[in-house]
Amino acid sequence: MRVSRDMSRFPDWPRLMTADEAAAYLSISANTLRTHVPIAPVRIGGCVRYDRKRLDEYADGDASLKETATWADELFG
Repeated sequence: MRVSRDMSRFPDWPRLMTADEAAAYLSISANTLRTHVPIAPVRIGGCVRYDRKRLDEYADGDASLKETATWADELFG
């Protein structure tokens, strides 16, 4: 599924997002999300979702996460 990168589509991003939505939220590809972002998805039945608050913590470089570098630091050094 292709998710629009137009931020106005989600003025309030959902709390739990698919991999494509989470990747668009961080402005990265879904593949980069899965391989470089150390956030375990939430599994609800057969659905896999990423928690927006955990993504925000990671992007902000929250020290409580395993990786302290932000995704931008990891990608761009």
